Amino acid sequence: MASIDLPQNGAIVPYELTGTPVPLARREAAAFPRIAYGAAHVVADPLADNDPWL
Repeated sequence: MASIDLPQNGAIVPYELTGTPVPLARREAAAFPRIAYGAAHVVADPLADNDPWL
């Protein structure tokens, strides 16, 4: 199975994904009218010593 790293109590711990993936039928998609750039989102450092409400 796959695993992802998640923050827990000030450390990063691996989490093993369990279960069986849900089979989904493929479907035709319409043309995507937007351009995706490399920095489409920002991921915060979960262990950083900061105040996100400033």
